[in-house]
Amino acid sequence: GEDVHAFVRYAGEDKLVIVTGFNEVGKTIKVKIPDDVAEKVGLKKDGVYIARDLLWREVEVGVQPDFSFELNLKPYSSFIFKVKE
Repeated sequence: GEDVHAFVRYAGEDKLVIVTGFNEVGKTIKVKIPDDVAEKVGLKKDGVYIARDLLWREVEVGVQPDFSFELNLKPYSSFIFKVKE
């Protein structure tokens, strides 16, 4: 949607997914890393990945085989997820 901004940054082994919500009410969103981006950063379809939030350290999500995850997004919140095997 227009009220959520997400992007990927990576360097070496570090893979980050940054999500920022400009939503006025809480909602559940689905974040999906495009296949070509996942391949470029070194994620594999048969891999098992977890993304942990580095900002608040309160959220950990499992990354699905299609490189997506669901997130409960509080109003006006931000996350920096580090993706690890």
